[in-house]
Order: sequence, then C-alpha cells, then structure tokens
Amino acid sequence: ADAETGDNIDAAIWSKATLTFNGDGKLSVTCDNGHGIVSKDDLKVTGGTITVNAGKKALAGKDSVRIHDGVLNLTAGNDAIHTSNDEEEDKGFVYIEGGTITIDSGDDGIHAETDLTIAGGVINITKSYEGLEGQDITISGGKIDIVASDDGINAAGGTDQSGTGGRDQFGGGMGGMSGGNGSITISGGEIYIQA
Repeated sequence: ADAETGDNIDAAIWSKATLTFNGDGKLSVTCDNGHGIVSKDDLKVTGGTITVNAGKKALAGKDSVRIHDGVLNLTAGNDAIHTSNDEEEDKGFVYIEGGTITIDSGDDGIHAETDLTIAGGVINITKSYEGLEGQDITISGGKIDIVASDDGINAAGGTDQSGTGGRDQFGGGMGGMSGGNGSITISGGEIYIQA
C-alpha cells in the first residue's frame, strides 16, 4: 500500500494519475494474484498490442476506460475491463470506439459502474459470467460476440450486486431484481450472444 495515500497497490502496472497507452508497440503483463493494469483516474488505449493475464481484473480505470484503437487480449479471473466510480457525475464509464478486444473473464467481460458505450471495434468475449454490464448501455456500432454463463448484456451496473461477492448460493444474480433504473439502447452494430 502507498503510505501517503492509503491506496492499495495491487497491480503489475499501477498509476494514481491518468494512464495512456499508444503507439505501435507490444506490451505483455502477467499478474497471477492481482490486477493487470490499473489507473485510479482514467485509463486510455489509443494503439498498440496489449496482452494481460491477471488473477483479478485485467484493465481497470476508476473514473473511466476509453479504447480508441489497438489489439487487446485480456484474460482475467475477475472483470476483464472495469470502472468503479459511481460517486461523481460523468465518471465510472467505459467508452469503446475501435480496436480489437478479445476477453476471457471469470466475471464480467466489461463492467462499467455507470455508462457503457460501444461505438465501434471488434469485441470477442469468449468466456464470462456476464458479458457486458453497466447502468446504461449504448451500442451504436462494432461487432460484438458474447459467451456468458449468465446475462449476455445486463443494464444494472453496480446496483445489482451481481459481482462475485454478491451472487447468491445458486449462482443467480437475484440481487439484480432490486437494481436501479438501467437502460439498453442499440442503434447499430452486430451483436451475437450465447448466454
């Protein structure tokens, strides 16, 4: 932990400030017992090839995760892409407008605490509990393939307690029945779901 801030530093790459990956390079991250890449602010990917194999989350940005381009191969014991800030307006979102993303996750493929927006790109979720989860989900483009053992797309966000710690003993997501006001808006793209 960081003695000054009290932050728990439990990732192979960890930043308190905005973290941006760009260029044509390749990055491979392995963290068997922790998270792969974490920003306590915004996490942005605008290019490159990034491979993450993490025991917990693969990519996490507290305030946002924004993907413009690049090739991402993500294997995670928990969520593959995750945001967590639900306390500040306009934060806690995931925005994807390009790139090729392959996900194998033990929990959510992509989890946004607030808005999850997909405007383009190729997303292949080969394994997940829930493929896409957010409070408000908007899909206007891209090609999305989802394999999920529960919901393919779940508009409940953090309010449904369907994260690993909130599942009932039958593996349900029954807590989702009492969730907040979520929405799913689809205006484009190709979506294939096996759930």
